[in-house]
Amino acid sequence: MIRTPAKAAGQRCPQKEQLVGLPTVSTSTNQDIPDEVTLVSILRACAILKDTIRGRKIHTEICKRGLHISNVFIGNTLVNMYAKCGALQEARQVLNELLHQDTVSWTALIAGYCQYGYAEEALVAFEEMQGMNIYPNALTFTCILKACGMLPAQEKGQEIHIEIARHGMLERDVVLGSALVDMYAKCGALAKAQEVFKGLPVCNVVSWTSLIAGYCQYGCADEALACLRQMEQYGPPPNETTFTCILNACASMGSITKSQQMHGKIVKLGFLTNTCELGNALVDMYIKCGVFSKAQQLFNDLPIKDIVSWTTLITGYGQHGYIEEALQIFDQMKREGISSNAVTLTCILNACGNTQAAQKGKGIHAEIIKGGLLKANIMLGNALVDMYAKCASPIKAQQVFNELSSPNLVSWTSLIAGYCQNGYGEEALYFFQRMKEDGFSPDIVTLACILRACGCIGAAEKGREIHAEIIRAGLLLNSSILRSSLLDMYIKIGALARAREVYSELQYRDVVSMNALIAGYCQQGLGEKAIECFEKFKHEGYYDAVTFLCLLKAFGRMGAAGMGQTYYEAMTTNYGIFPTIEHHICMVDLFCRSGYFHKALALIQTLPHFDYNQSCFVLLGACQRLGNTNLARLAFQCVSGFHELLSCSLSQRSTSI
Repeated sequence: MIRTPAKAAGQRCPQKEQLVGLPTVSTSTNQDIPDEVTLVSILRACAILKDTIRGRKIHTEICKRGLHISNVFIGNTLVNMYAKCGALQEARQVLNELLHQDTVSWTALIAGYCQYGYAEEALVAFEEMQGMNIYPNALTFTCILKACGMLPAQEKGQEIHIEIARHGMLERDVVLGSALVDMYAKCGALAKAQEVFKGLPVCNVVSWTSLIAGYCQYGCADEALACLRQMEQYGPPPNETTFTCILNACASMGSITKSQQMHGKIVKLGFLTNTCELGNALVDMYIKCGVFSKAQQLFNDLPIKDIVSWTTLITGYGQHGYIEEALQIFDQMKREGISSNAVTLTCILNACGNTQAAQKGKGIHAEIIKGGLLKANIMLGNALVDMYAKCASPIKAQQVFNELSSPNLVSWTSLIAGYCQNGYGEEALYFFQRMKEDGFSPDIVTLACILRACGCIGAAEKGREIHAEIIRAGLLLNSSILRSSLLDMYIKIGALARAREVYSELQYRDVVSMNALIAGYCQQGLGEKAIECFEKFKHEGYYDAVTFLCLLKAFGRMGAAGMGQTYYEAMTTNYGIFPTIEHHICMVDLFCRSGYFHKALALIQTLPHFDYNQSCFVLLGACQRLGNTNLARLAFQCVSGFHELLSCSLSQRSTSI
């Protein structure tokens, strides 16, 4: 059989040019029919380019000749092509049809499973391979260790480690050693990862980076930085991936100084011009350190930007409450012609929900429908349900929910929470029941929502049923949200004694559950019970500024100015809690309600300017309500005087600038 010149061209360049000028598989002359070596070359090019269409055409030609069954080399290349293209079912089918399966064919399939995130399938295939007495090679073990790290499956990883060590493979394969370090690190066995690392004959940049990444993943930022210092002193130079991990460590520490030091090193090494990944990690790091101006400046100066760059900035603004800024960046991204991905759109929908920007959310919804993204991405669907729920449109949220092809627990919880937040307790209970009938077990968030619904509509029986379910699942011990939600539910249905019993029975109490109980008593007009509760349990140390705010409001309803003043003064002297503007306003209101206007005025005069201004308005309102015109006039003068002082201050500042 005559080789065509195209075969040589295919050998010269392993990239896109391999497919250019190669003979088609439908030529009529025997001389131009590609030989087996050429077919293999084309399949390899298809794998590189992930060109399954061309690959399937070559596969058809191979099947016509019967080569896929008889020629193990071509068969293995076919498995590899489909696996690298992500067509894993077709890869498995080709493997099943091979007369002679070997280590190469099975490893190609296992590598494909790992590449596309199917770690469990990779382990199953590995077991099948061993069951057929086909022995794995170093590449097979490397792939399986990767799968163990992805799951994580430390026990299986240790079995592989023993087998590798038994055959003495670690001494001669640095890639395998790095894979072992990476597996243990991803499984959280950091001491074991370090032990393997120290035992390696040669540590390359991958093994160093794997150890550093493990420290970062499990919150050991100091250890990660110490490891980097050792690497710089004794090991190979860190690469872009190493610094990406280290930036995550700096972000978790919130250390601006260390962040700036790493930034300087990266700039000095010239890494920012090579890849988007490092620039994106830097933006993310500054956001997590709270330095938004630096993050924005860095983003503006990035030599290379991708959709992740934009999404990182948008997400950062959104998660820290800068919703308007997030929306502005999103609009700028669209103006520059950058197409949104599911993560970006999800972040923007969250921002719309948090600001109740329903119109903007509807626009995003239309964009999602236009792109046909809703059915393919459950994360987007859930974000849409949540957005409409937060924008007080639970019916619209349900419509979106109904369009989801496979709603998950998050979908159900978002819908239930939406009905609950908008006062539709009956509907929340109905969908909770439907969710359980569909085979979903509620999580902590779902249960907290449904307890709130029970409290809102007075569904005492259902509330007790949920309480029993929570106890059976052993969820109260580790969930502050559930504890406070449970107390709130019993208080709202009027079972105050039961609420007190529940609090006393809690194995783990905290300030959130204490505040829930005290606030509940206050909402029911039982100020004395709130105070009694605080006095009984204060020795446990579960109190904060919110606790005292609840107590001061209780004193206000009782008209107990003397007791209120005692607790207000004790906040700082006895409990180490400094009053905020809310506490000051509560006390001014309490004095006014009790007729102690002179005390209210005396307190106001001791406050900082802005607290002083707001408190004066409270005093003014009380005077008007109670008909005390003389003091009302004085309060008005206080407010006017403040505004004059403020105006003067601003004028002086403007002049000095």
